[in-house]
Amino acid sequence: MKKGTILVGIAVLLTTTVGTPLSAVHVKAARTGVDWSLNNGRGAYLGYGSSSDAFMVSQVGGVVGWNSNGTPRMYEQSSYRPQVSSALAQGKAAHTYIWFEVGGDTRLGDLAVQHFLSEVTTPKGSIVALDYESGASSNVIANTATIISAMTMIKNAGYTPMLYSGVTYFKNYVDVNAVVQKFGFTIWDADYPLNGAVYNPPMWYMTAQSGFRMPYIPGLAIWQFTSTYGGKSLDGNVDLTGITNNGYGQNSIANYNNTALMGTAMTTGAVNVRQYSNTYANVIGGLSANQSVNITAQISNGEPVYGNANWYQIDNGGWVSGSFLTNINAVPAAGVASARDQLQQTIITGLPYTADKYTAASYAILQQAMNDGRSIRDNAASTLAQIQAAIASIQAAIIQLKASPITPDIWQGLQDDIINALAFNSADYTQQSMAALITAIANGRNVRDNSQSPLDFQNAMQQLEQAMNNTVPQSAWNNLQASIIKALSADQDDYTSAAFANLQTQIANSRAVRDGVKSTTNDFQNAQTKLDAAIAATTVIVIPKAVSDALQAAINAGSQYTAPYYSAASFANLQTALTAAKHVISSKTASATDYQNATQQLQAAMANIERLPITIDPSVKSALTNAINAGSQYTAPYYSATSFANLQTALQNARNVQGFWASSQAQYQNATQQLQAAMNNIERLPITIDPSVKSALTSAINAGSQYTAPYYSATSFANLQTALQNARNVQGFWASSQAQYQNATQQLQAAMNNIERLPITIDPSVRSALTSAINAGSQYTAPYYSATSFANLQTALQNARNVQNFWASSQAQYQNATQQLQAAMSNIVRLPITITPSIRAGLAAAIKTAQQAPNLRNSVSLQQALQNAQNIQNFWASSQQQYQQATQQLLNALKGMF
Repeated sequence: MKKGTILVGIAVLLTTTVGTPLSAVHVKAARTGVDWSLNNGRGAYLGYGSSSDAFMVSQVGGVVGWNSNGTPRMYEQSSYRPQVSSALAQGKAAHTYIWFEVGGDTRLGDLAVQHFLSEVTTPKGSIVALDYESGASSNVIANTATIISAMTMIKNAGYTPMLYSGVTYFKNYVDVNAVVQKFGFTIWDADYPLNGAVYNPPMWYMTAQSGFRMPYIPGLAIWQFTSTYGGKSLDGNVDLTGITNNGYGQNSIANYNNTALMGTAMTTGAVNVRQYSNTYANVIGGLSANQSVNITAQISNGEPVYGNANWYQIDNGGWVSGSFLTNINAVPAAGVASARDQLQQTIITGLPYTADKYTAASYAILQQAMNDGRSIRDNAASTLAQIQAAIASIQAAIIQLKASPITPDIWQGLQDDIINALAFNSADYTQQSMAALITAIANGRNVRDNSQSPLDFQNAMQQLEQAMNNTVPQSAWNNLQASIIKALSADQDDYTSAAFANLQTQIANSRAVRDGVKSTTNDFQNAQTKLDAAIAATTVIVIPKAVSDALQAAINAGSQYTAPYYSAASFANLQTALTAAKHVISSKTASATDYQNATQQLQAAMANIERLPITIDPSVKSALTNAINAGSQYTAPYYSATSFANLQTALQNARNVQGFWASSQAQYQNATQQLQAAMNNIERLPITIDPSVKSALTSAINAGSQYTAPYYSATSFANLQTALQNARNVQGFWASSQAQYQNATQQLQAAMNNIERLPITIDPSVRSALTSAINAGSQYTAPYYSATSFANLQTALQNARNVQNFWASSQAQYQNATQQLQAAMSNIVRLPITITPSIRAGLAAAIKTAQQAPNLRNSVSLQQALQNAQNIQNFWASSQQQYQQATQQLLNALKGMF
């Protein structure tokens, strides 16, 4: 594939992997195919390695980092469309791949994929693969997140995503398991066990028939087995799962065969527990020898270990190879799981029943049945019979529930509360408290007239009594409001900092009480008492505000210094001055002079502080700077609020670390990692553009790209280029809106409509010469000339017509086209025509006889036959058959005269 092919060589042949061969059916069913790019040549049809090849994957283009202007550095493949057309015309399944050199930059990867998806011409459902074999970052998490984001875009666009690389590159730079868990068997691996020409996939390398075995990789769907397929410079591939049928009557992806189980097993020895069903996965735990374990699932097509491809899940957690388990006793969990779900639904059915509506005895029976059911539901070892018994017990308890009656005392108690509440006059109380009371009255009436639940009656009475207790006299509201207004007019200069801060706190508390729906009369009274006390706590400030503020500012600045970054002596001096300053500012007897002296001493101590040297590796500094620059490019409208807020937090932290001289190298690295993680986890908001709007802009760009500078005025052409560049920017930017698409289309169309052609003058004689040459050249027909010379004539003739029909052709182009066409006619090569001498002599004799006939002038038919015979005799290309026909016609005409 592009930019070099991944070669494994002898290092792979010396690698051994425990496992079993693929089945014969699997090997026999595999389809072969090729992948092409511009590297293979510009032609549409680049050949196949075998007549039985069934598919072709063509490169549509690629991305290689960023341009200096901040745009993705992308390139196109002019060979893509003709290659796809050629493959489809031959009945091959055509697919697509993208060169994906983006490292761990999710934004770059997404922009590139969005761009190239618009150029894919293979059917929906077909493969769009990412060629990730160069430029990976050292951050596996970032690389994998970038790949998953791009593959998600491909899947959402209706195509089958795949990931291409080599086994070593996969292992060093990508979490392959994470990709396979999300997308299934979508891995395309390059591994070449043979040198020289290869004509068939060496399946022995996969099946270990020769003693060597291809290194295992999770989710393998296509294997690229050579770069010299069929003895050519051509990549050969074999489809192991049928994925290359996608888009052509199939749209499916192979995956792990996962079956839920219930059962137990015993370990044969100490064994690792892995995150997934292969040795690629992280070790997340361990089991000791002869340990009994619970089995909750089985995968039958995991990585083969000592001939066993079965892996078992332990307690719904990690996975262990079946080669390290014995005494496996497990059954499918589907039946038990279904019964457990039914039990859960039965428990939910019993939840609406409440104690207030039923007798204590009958309700207690239901609660006991419910609790027993929960225990059985939550016990993984519960049997099907136990679950069914628990269901029947709950259903029986519901049936035996007995409703409890409403006594006259309960009814009368609620009635009395309603009557007492109706006595409150709304004019005497605040609107909020009366609204709560009115709501409680309405609820009390509804319960009194409709409910049979003692608990409903009790709750209604409590609500009424609470609402009556919480009614607030209007006078209390008015008094608190007056105090709030008075407090808001207080002058900050009349208070100490602490007193004024307390005043603001009390104002906020009073407002909350005033506006609170549940505020009581006591709440109003307490709030007003505290607010009035805060208003009265004025103090004559002896120290001028500027002097006090200067000392406080110095204390704030001095408090920022921390010991690890300064020499011990200078930091000790600073702490002494800082302690003295804090003593002064907290003293009620300190004078203005004390304030000023303390300020000067503290400022001197800060001025004389001695920093300890801090060394940061330049590459670490550069990494943080690059991350900050990248993170600063994101703008809020295009991302989810949460992910953008997380990014801003990480970005501000990174700037703080960068701006603080004392930041350590570890802080630089942590800030860089946090910012990169925030960028990787950013969530784009969906942007939908109507396909017709996209198509309109593409058509306008294609039309505008046809104009060239020499034929138009400088101003109108410059305007067109500006509109064209803007249209390309809108099309290339993933976040462009539909309105921006439409505006860019309108502006570009207007620029094309307003283009001014420059006048082009062609001398009439030059035009006439080209016309004459075209007319002359059009008289030649293929049967009489050599194929090469006639093809040259047709090329020159077509070029002459193109020049004649293009309004912008120059006089020099007219003259060149005329000369080329005349040269082609001069160099035309006639094919030889052989006429038997006797036949030539026969026609000549007949012509001579007719010319001497005495009545020639009186016979029209003889004159016509003579003229035709002379034409045949004079035309160099006349055939022998034409000679014979003309002779016979002339002789017949002569006979008719006698």
